[in-house]
Amino acid sequence: LTANTALEYYGALSGLSISEIRQHRPSLLESVGLRGREKDRVSGYSKGMLQRLGLAQAMIHKPQLIVLDEPTDGVDPVGRREIREILQRLAAAGHSIFLNSHLLQEIELVCDSVAILNHGQCLLTGTVKELKAALKDSAVLLQLRGEESAVRKATEHLSGMTMRTVAADAFEVEARISSQSELDQLIDRLRADKISIWQVARREQTLEEVFMNIVGADRR
Repeated sequence: LTANTALEYYGALSGLSISEIRQHRPSLLESVGLRGREKDRVSGYSKGMLQRLGLAQAMIHKPQLIVLDEPTDGVDPVGRREIREILQRLAAAGHSIFLNSHLLQEIELVCDSVAILNHGQCLLTGTVKELKAALKDSAVLLQLRGEESAVRKATEHLSGMTMRTVAADAFEVEARISSQSELDQLIDRLRADKISIWQVARREQTLEEVFMNIVGADRR
């Protein structure tokens, strides 16, 4: 089985004639990066090449809606980027793409609308920006200077607190803050404990953090 014969088979299943398939096939293989490998046996293809062939099979009959399940599963970073670029070109050309994936970083990079599912139930929908805004807590990054014991005591109560030593008396603390008043109280305490505050910054949440927060709350 070669890419050529695979596309002929799947094209026929979609009701296309051989002449229609052969007319469309070269540009299709070019679009997924398989031009020049169409006569090679599929059994010798890498995982990334098989995934690209799967994309070509899904596109053979020029559908308006393309449904894909884990299109970058098992693909190396270079292959994942190539597949992302293919999907972005398809979307720019007017195709609607329904993408299922557990690789949330890929979803964040590709999708303009996201639905979070858990055990068959839809928990949240929206754009990536809207989903990130749905989190009640914000990740805050603080650059602090002072005695390690004092810094640790002042911040150990914070949700999700992690502390990293940058220098002898310099520390980077990250934590989840639920409100501006909680942040104000933290800053007041740090100042009262004579801990220098060099920087306070909010870190944008990743889609994975949104997912874990929403799904974790649903399981509790």
